[in-house]
Amino acid sequence: MNKTTFRLLLAIPVLAGAAAACASDPGIVVPNDYHGAIHISFCERASGNPPIQVDSMGHGSSGLCEKSLTKFALKRANGTSLSAPDMQLVTTGDGVVVGANFTVQ
Repeated sequence: MNKTTFRLLLAIPVLAGAAAACASDPGIVVPNDYHGAIHISFCERASGNPPIQVDSMGHGSSGLCEKSLTKFALKRANGTSLSAPDMQLVTTGDGVVVGANFTVQ
């Protein structure tokens, strides 16, 4: 086995893991004591990837910029899952999701 073949074999699990991570619903983490309206901005250059952290004012941002964003894993900072709220997605003309608005109880 040559070096190139060996490197390719080592890369397969890494690529498969990355694909699986991309396929999961992005996480949104809401502060434990926050209740009310939330706005998430997507396609933000200075923001990281999930989980998206919501601040005490109900704002969050993410570097995610995709057409396929329709579901999110929503939970409190303590790990408690929240039920999926009615979410209004803000999209560009070509369908890229650039924002999401929803309310948590």
